[in-house]
Amino acid sequence: MFFDLRDHILVLIEEQDFAEAVRRLDQLVAEEPDDAGAFAIRALCLAQLERRRDAEASARRATLLDPDTAFHHRVLAQVLLERGDPRQALPAAREAMALEPDEPDPLVLAARIEAAMGRWDAALGSVEHALALDPEHADGLRLRALVLQVRGRAEEADSAFLNALIRDPGDAFAYAGRGWSMLRTGGDAADAAAHFQRALHIEPGSEWAREGLVAALKARNPVYRQLLRFFLWMGSLSPRTRMLVVFGGLLGFNVLRRTAAAQPTLAPLIWPVLALWLLFVLLSWTADPLFDSLLRLDPVGREALTPDRRRASTLVLATLAVALALAGASVALDAPRAGLAALVFGFLVLPVAGTFRCEPGWPRRTMAGLTAVVALLAVGVLLAPAEPAGVLASAALLLTVASTWINGWLATVIPKRRG
Repeated sequence: MFFDLRDHILVLIEEQDFAEAVRRLDQLVAEEPDDAGAFAIRALCLAQLERRRDAEASARRATLLDPDTAFHHRVLAQVLLERGDPRQALPAAREAMALEPDEPDPLVLAARIEAAMGRWDAALGSVEHALALDPEHADGLRLRALVLQVRGRAEEADSAFLNALIRDPGDAFAYAGRGWSMLRTGGDAADAAAHFQRALHIEPGSEWAREGLVAALKARNPVYRQLLRFFLWMGSLSPRTRMLVVFGGLLGFNVLRRTAAAQPTLAPLIWPVLALWLLFVLLSWTADPLFDSLLRLDPVGREALTPDRRRASTLVLATLAVALALAGASVALDAPRAGLAALVFGFLVLPVAGTFRCEPGWPRRTMAGLTAVVALLAVGVLLAPAEPAGVLASAALLLTVASTWINGWLATVIPKRRG
């Protein structure tokens, strides 16, 4: 009977009928409560159904029942990674590595987890160790190409993706990888877009290819193309190095500002540089939603944009429209209060755009709360009496500056997924 039930479960999994497979697995573990393998398979099926909490509980049960089987620890690591908890997933992957030191799969899984944590050098070391054990490991080859690309080793990455396409001309991941390589090296945006479209034709659900297509379509604009190269370069740095670059930019800005104040003869040369620096900072925050707005006029771009991107572009445009309307009213009606409110609404664009850089869940809710507070202060500037209005404007601008730092942290947080 058990063999018949197990065979039926395998058929259900092959047919991707995970709900029925879980129902049958529940029957199996009820009759065989010490069957660790059944709990592990059940965890994988639950993960496919996005019942992640139940999947984690089932995977932990498997490791408790049979802690000496590497497969059970790999399942636990995979489930925890999909729940957005790579820090707990990594020890489970390492346990699987210890139990199967000559197998590449635990090493590739560990590399995936390290990549999710932004530990690119460690990820490259793990995946290259895996490929030393099995040079033809498909997932390992893909992951190595991706890590090389992120680390800025574009030629090696492109060669790896090209080799993947030679092995399998229907590899959507490799097409998308080549498209991203073109964007990173300043290649033709139209060619990159064609690669992403090919990837989406093969695998319509690929979010990596969809994001690439959106980026490639926007990269037809020379301003966005340079910003994109900067974004991709910053993404290739370690978190600590990125922080040093940001602090270095702030330090340089302050040095130049003080030099301009102390040396009036140099001020005409320095202030344009500072103005360009500020413009670059503003664009680095708002470029995506602003250029997404332009894509809404393009049939291909409109189809490629996700609902989240459309919402972001709508809110950023609306905020800018309010700021421009208030600025116009200030000039037309000689109303300084409207000008002050226009300034605050103009800076409100930063937290509005920053909200959509955060993952859905508590990071985005936190950023949305900060944005709402700044928006209320901006309204207060317009409606409050003269003296409190100045105080409210100062508070709004200070909170906006603080929100950029908070957003820099929130944007790196991957909340643990419920379900």
